[in-house]
Amino acid sequence: MREKPLPLICVGGPSASGKTSFCQQLAAALKPAGINTLVLACDDYYRTGWQPVGRYGHDTPEAIDSRLLINELTAARRNELKQLRSYDMVSRSSSCRPIEKNYQLVLLEGAYGMQAVLQEHPSSLLIYMEVPWILRLFRRLKRDVRDRQRKPLEVIKQMLGPVRSGERDFISPLKPKATLVIRRERQQLSDVMLMIHSQMHSSSR
Repeated sequence: MREKPLPLICVGGPSASGKTSFCQQLAAALKPAGINTLVLACDDYYRTGWQPVGRYGHDTPEAIDSRLLINELTAARRNELKQLRSYDMVSRSSSCRPIEKNYQLVLLEGAYGMQAVLQEHPSSLLIYMEVPWILRLFRRLKRDVRDRQRKPLEVIKQMLGPVRSGERDFISPLKPKATLVIRRERQQLSDVMLMIHSQMHSSSR
C-alpha cells in the first residue's frame, strides 16, 4: 500500500509580501519539534529563454514552467525528489542542487505558478501574505537593486505596471481561497504552527 503524500503547505501572496522570509521562519520554528521541511519556490521555475509578450511581462503564470513545477512537487510529496531547481533572476538561467536532508513537510512559496499547483494539489493549508503596497515597494526596491542589479526607476515602473496588473488578475483571486491571511508575520507564526501540527497528526493516521 502506497504511503500518503507528505503534507503540502502553500504560502502565496503578492510580490515582496514576505513569503520567503516567512517560510524560513516557519521552517526554523518547526525544526525543534522534529519536523524538517523542504521549501520549494515558484520563482525557481521561471522558463529559461522565455520572452514576455503583453502588459504582464514576467508577472504572469505563463512565465512559469507549471508542468515541471507540478511534477517535481509531486515527487517531493512522495519523498522521491533528488534535487532542487534554482533560477537566477539576473542571468535568467537555471541550475540544480542536490537535496541532502530528509523532510516530513513540503512548503511551496510563490506568486505565479501557485495557480496551477492548487488545481492539481489541493493543499492542506493555504496561507496568503498581505502587506501594504508602499511597504512592498520599499522591499522590492531594496531587493532588486541589491540582488538583481536593477535600477530604482526601473523597479518602480515595474511595480506600477506589470506587477500591479499581474497581482490584480492572478494573485488576488487566491486570497478568498486561503485558510489564513497573514498581516502580522510574527504574531501569527504560532497559529500556523498549530495548524501544521494538526495537519501532520491527521495525515499520519
